[in-house]
Amino acid sequence: MAEGLGWAGKTEAPGPVIILWQRAGQATGLPTRTEQADLRFALHAAHGEFPRIIIAPGDVAECFYDTFDAFNYAERYQVPSQGADYSGGALPLAGANPAGTSLSSSAWPYSKRSTNPPCSVTISNGTVLPTLVEIHGVQVGPLSNDECGTVFSGVCDVSFNICDAILSPNCPSTFPFTMDQAHAEIDMYWTNGGIAPPTPKDGATIDLQGFAYWDDAHVSDAWHDFSGWEIHPVTAWRFSANSPLQASFTFAPSAPNTNQSISFTASPIGGTSPYSYSWEFGDGTTSSIANPTHSYNNAAIFSVILTINDSKGGTTSSSRQITINNTPPPPALTSSFSSLPSSPTTSTAVSFSSQASGGVSPYSFNWSFGDGATGHPVRY
Repeated sequence: MAEGLGWAGKTEAPGPVIILWQRAGQATGLPTRTEQADLRFALHAAHGEFPRIIIAPGDVAECFYDTFDAFNYAERYQVPSQGADYSGGALPLAGANPAGTSLSSSAWPYSKRSTNPPCSVTISNGTVLPTLVEIHGVQVGPLSNDECGTVFSGVCDVSFNICDAILSPNCPSTFPFTMDQAHAEIDMYWTNGGIAPPTPKDGATIDLQGFAYWDDAHVSDAWHDFSGWEIHPVTAWRFSANSPLQASFTFAPSAPNTNQSISFTASPIGGTSPYSYSWEFGDGTTSSIANPTHSYNNAAIFSVILTINDSKGGTTSSSRQITINNTPPPPALTSSFSSLPSSPTTSTAVSFSSQASGGVSPYSFNWSFGDGATGHPVRY
């Protein structure tokens, strides 16, 4: 059997599906503690290394349903060493090509940097194919800023993968999860031109639009899903209607003091708007607006809880701790003054100007001129 598994991996055959029926063990069977020794055998059997899918049912019902899944997975992931190639995409511009074909990106009918790409192209046989694609209900993977400042100062490409939230949770860059993903980028030229969409949040479930592009430089890169295909540029996105409701919030300043006004900002993701908000600041006070301000009288660590409800009954909460520091004492009060002219004569008007710093403003002033006269303004 191990030789057969090795041959199937080498030939990238659709399958096979093997049912490994394990008796209860160890030697005395069910009367004593059982084991799963055959599981490690299933993970490593065969000659050489290649990906394989192991399904371990937990009961009789799972055995029935997992059998269907096993055959579906075997057919779907029959090419474990690469992702979708050029000939297997939605835009067969080069006609029929063998598996693994990767043509030069220069053959693509438009540049991925174009701010006015065509919405369709005509291939050699006269067929008109769309280039603008729309995908619903995908999860946003980790975001990264690339090629920053290479063309425009302070402007970057924003790169991320979009994935099937069930088959490829969190968009990992490992096979077979890469088979359920697509690479996407918000282009720096669109950002510099003021026409790019905002950057989505990592983990959000969105509907996405963009133009298909073939990038031959990354067909062997895991982060690019072992495929040259990407959605570049991304032109628009929105939160998916079936996106789960999520809550997060920020506050500023990040290290507040007692009696200092703190701004809280709620960030709902997914669900169905409009939203309602409920804040608990940890000191017995609450708020029901999206972006409240609050101050604390005492120095302590407070747990702030934000609860968001959407218009269809969804609810979710987020909590963070905020450390309130004692307001530092003001610097020492100091004062000085100047006078003009610097060497006055009798009966000459002298102008006095005071300077004060430190302490706590506003200040009050009291002048004594040494000849019995006094004054109170800043200048006299």
